Amino acid sequence: MNDDFKATEKLTLNYGVRLAAFSILGGDTFNTYENGILTQSRYLEKGKFGKTYVNLEPRITANYRINEGSSIKGGYSRNT
Repeated sequence: MNDDFKATEKLTLNYGVRLAAFSILGGDTFNTYENGILTQSRYLEKGKFGKTYVNLEPRITANYRINEGSSIKGGYSRNT
């Protein structure tokens, strides 16, 4: 989902968000780390689900038009 917003004649913003999700699938060993240290290790049976991760991924870009041929652009995104 995203949207464009014309703040002024020269400044345009584009912003949005995406929902990302994935799950650990079995058939291998699943390790859990805390501060880079292994805290737990367990085997997941094939076809079984381990932990599911769900995250929002926001993003925004700005475009400032200096003149007909030049503009300054910047952006931010958080990806998982």
